[in-house]
Amino acid sequence: MFPVKKILSPTDFSKPSQYGLNAAIEMATQYEAELLLVHVIASIPFIAGTYSMSGARSVQMVEAMQEEASNQMEKLVASTIPDHLRCDARVIQGQPAEAIVRLAKEEDVGLIVIATHGYSGFNRFLFGSVAERVVRTAHCPVLTIRPSESQ
Repeated sequence: MFPVKKILSPTDFSKPSQYGLNAAIEMATQYEAELLLVHVIASIPFIAGTYSMSGARSVQMVEAMQEEASNQMEKLVASTIPDHLRCDARVIQGQPAEAIVRLAKEEDVGLIVIATHGYSGFNRFLFGSVAERVVRTAHCPVLTIRPSESQ
């Protein structure tokens, strides 16, 4: 199990996820592991009806989200990933927790390093916890990083 050869670090481009990425970079450097950086574009539900988004419109929306996420990923890699680190950056689509766990299994990842946003109460009920679902369903160890209150 340790030292790991590949570390997966999911990002939603938020400040908390940057703390998770920083920890993943530090561990990948220490273990001389490859870093697999991923952003998941959540699937958009399509509901037929007069007030729903048309199929063509939803495809355009997903394409725009894909392009924007790819641009953000390129900027993140350029500004954050050290040159000495092997890094594979991807933008994929699906339900975030399930997509992260599936990718980790497909890529034979040894460790997932994921940030938590620290939602509680109603926000936790409404948004759920991607990190919690990843911890419960991943085939490999998961390190959760929670920024301190001051950060």
